[in-house]
Amino acid sequence: MVKCDICHFNNPDGFAYCGRCGNGLSGRGQADDTFISSALEGERKQATIIFADISGFTALNDAAQTPDEVERVLQIVNHCLQMLSEVVYEYDGYIDKYMGDAIMAVFGAPRSHEDDPERALRTALTMRERLDEFNHSGPFNLKNPLGIHLGINTGTVIAGLVGTSRKRSYTVMGDVVNVASRLEGVSERGEILVNHDTYNLINRLFIFKERNPVMVKGKKEPLTIYELIGAKSQDATQRGIAGLRSPMVGRAEQFARLKQQLTSLKSGQGGITVVAGEAGLGKSRLVSELEQFNRRHNGDILWLEGRGLSYRQNVSYKLFVEILRKYLGVGPDEPGDVVWLKWRSIGPQLFGERDSQVTPYLAALMGIKLDEQILQTMPLSDPQLLRQRMFVAVGEWVEAVVTNQPAILVFEDLHWA
Repeated sequence: MVKCDICHFNNPDGFAYCGRCGNGLSGRGQADDTFISSALEGERKQATIIFADISGFTALNDAAQTPDEVERVLQIVNHCLQMLSEVVYEYDGYIDKYMGDAIMAVFGAPRSHEDDPERALRTALTMRERLDEFNHSGPFNLKNPLGIHLGINTGTVIAGLVGTSRKRSYTVMGDVVNVASRLEGVSERGEILVNHDTYNLINRLFIFKERNPVMVKGKKEPLTIYELIGAKSQDATQRGIAGLRSPMVGRAEQFARLKQQLTSLKSGQGGITVVAGEAGLGKSRLVSELEQFNRRHNGDILWLEGRGLSYRQNVSYKLFVEILRKYLGVGPDEPGDVVWLKWRSIGPQLFGERDSQVTPYLAALMGIKLDEQILQTMPLSDPQLLRQRMFVAVGEWVEAVVTNQPAILVFEDLHWA
């Protein structure tokens, strides 16, 4: 199988061009006119567009006088573009083009996902975080930190191969793209501006601040825009209708079986229950109803829930990391030293003499940066042994928790784990 560099489609060996987007596969030669024309017809697609522009390079360019200084500026530009592009790939987006020190990224074309607007906004937030990390701890000692301006727009675009018979590339076009570029242009340093349509699609998952309408080139009326502040808690969901909760209908038998599991758990008998079915059948609603029932009738049963994500699947062990965070009562943005202090405070009570053999591995699993003295006791040179120690630590944590009280571990969207 040969993976396409553009749309990531796995093509059978022997194919010279991608069967999805018509891109010439690595080392396979050039496409002829007939194939390019027929490989991918233009199509209308719903997509979310990101324009990200790095600010601060103009000053660097003006200050660069010697060949070495010019080369250094080029290295900084390439490093930043590489870093921000990797964020787009993490969320399975597509880099449409580079424009100097700016990036245009697309979510929804050539590959579509059910949560493309969410992926785009999380990409923008992560881009801002990565650039901040680069400014404070990157490989270049910058006197003046770089900034970023981001504009995001959602709507219908025309997607397809554009160019000549010698060179064509997949791209998206339309007013949606233009507005995204205009939003980036009016954004201040560090701001992420989104249009009204994007806000309506995704406002239950993120925190926004409404901004004054703005006039942009090509529009007769002012645009209603919002500034993206951050993401809400992991418990936030797009499912259902905001502000409404109707009675659950038609799941009496399944709900009774789940309640029986709770009864068995209280009597000391654990087990595993799989809630499976096609998308939209109400699996999450069924689990949500059970969680509320447990809260009302079984206050002594600990409920811990983690969620698999369809994006950023390279994040290791996220389900258990999220469960551990909820057990500690810390959010995803909690500083690492705070998380470590919580482990140190409860570790001796949970693990006794095994504390020093368990808590460092649980903290490492959660991505906490540990002191050099602690790291020297861990098999960092043997990834397989390190992973095994982490698994053992999680097992010991589960045993310690359920010794004190019955517990339910919920793995939501396990198929994405």
